[in-house]
Formats: sequence, structure tokens, C-alpha cells
Amino acid sequence: MPKNKRYLIYLVSSILILIIINFLLSTLNFKGKDQNKELIIFAASSLQNVMPDLEKEFIKIYPSVNLFFNFASSGQLRAQILNGAKVDIFIPVSVTNKTDRILAKNRLVLITDKNNRSITSILDLTKPWVQKIAIGDPMTVPAGIAAIECFNHFKILSQIKHKLVLTTNVRQALYYVSKNEVDAGMVFLTDSHTDQNVKIVHNIKYNLCTPIIYPIYIMNNSQNIKLSNKFLGFLNSKIAKRKLKEHFFIIN
Repeated sequence: MPKNKRYLIYLVSSILILIIINFLLSTLNFKGKDQNKELIIFAASSLQNVMPDLEKEFIKIYPSVNLFFNFASSGQLRAQILNGAKVDIFIPVSVTNKTDRILAKNRLVLITDKNNRSITSILDLTKPWVQKIAIGDPMTVPAGIAAIECFNHFKILSQIKHKLVLTTNVRQALYYVSKNEVDAGMVFLTDSHTDQNVKIVHNIKYNLCTPIIYPIYIMNNSQNIKLSNKFLGFLNSKIAKRKLKEHFFIIN
């Protein structure tokens, strides 16, 4: 074989090998783009039932991404963030709308134990046989703020203030009612559907208290801004909205 032809074959072969190696490396890079990535999400306690469902759908799209959740009252989560906790996305409950990005809305309901027959409306809370009413602590729990507003609307706060049992989050108020440790409780509609031992005795109309919303914030110091935006994009998808509705959240 002529020397020039052998050289040409060698050159073409070398180029092909380089192209293949480059293609393989780029493929590995693409596949590993989100590999070992993680998002730390601080979310209000009332989201702890729906978030696992949303996570399952999200990792179908991004299987190499790990989501880590921290659920607590919005006030507790804010305190942790102010104390330097590492977080990428913050989804609290809020009674003030300061963002255009809202995950969902909720509303308050008055609940009792499922066997209770003595309380049929919010006005019954003033009755002498009602001794304890669980609500979130208004200092740290937005549901507690909304509950106080609601009591003021019905002009019963002064009559029941001494009966209030303040809880660290909405789920604790739900637990107290479920275990018959209190006579009634003010919780979110979504929470009331997670416990078969309680029943709704009064639906609070949405316009009777400050709107209860779930704003979404990507933290400025997040190390995963692009991935955080992907998660926010997913939360705006049809499948995410359907899951939220299945858990009784209000979607516009």
C-alpha cells in the first residue's frame, strides 16, 4: 500500500476515534448534568402530605436529583433560615402576598372529633361545654393569624380567648382534635382531610379572613439556582396542579 494512502487512512481513523471519544464524553456530561444534585426545600407543615406525591412526579423527569424536605411552621422555618440554615427553595404559608409566584391557596375550617355532636358551627365555641380550642400560635403560625381574624369577624374572640390552646403548627392542632385532647380546632381544609378521626363542622368562607397563600421563593444564596427554577417550572405543570387539587388545595 502506498505510504500516502496509509497515512491518509491513519489520519481518518484518528479523527474518527477523536470524534467518538468526544461524543462519549459529551454524552456522559449530559447524563451527569443533574447527577448527584440535590435541592433542599423548606416547606410549611401543611404541605407534608402533597410534597411526596410531587416529588415522585418530579424525579420521573429528573431521576438523578434528590429532594430533601424540612417541614415546620412558617415562623420556625424563617427562624432557621435567619440562623443560617442551608436552603434552596422556601415555600411558607403567608397571609400577605409579596410575590407573583404562588404554589396554591388554602382556607380555614373548624373541626371536631368525628363523634362530637355538641358543636355544629363556629358560634358554638362560646358555649360553656366547649373548654379547649386548638389554633396555631399567631406569633409564628399564619393559620393562627387567620383564625384570630375569623374569631374577630364573628365577634367571639373576647368570649373564647381563655379557651385557646396555641400550637407550634397546624398539624399539632389537628393532632389535639384527633386525640380528643381539645374540643375543637381551626386548621386548613387540606389538613382536615388527612385524619379520619376528625370532621369539618364549619367551612370558613374564603373572604372572611386574609387570603391564605403558599408563595415560592428561590433563596439568593442557593447553590442550585438553575435546578431550583426547574422545580418551580414543574410546580406550574398540569400534573403538579392536579396533585395539589387531589389534596384539596385551591388552584387558580
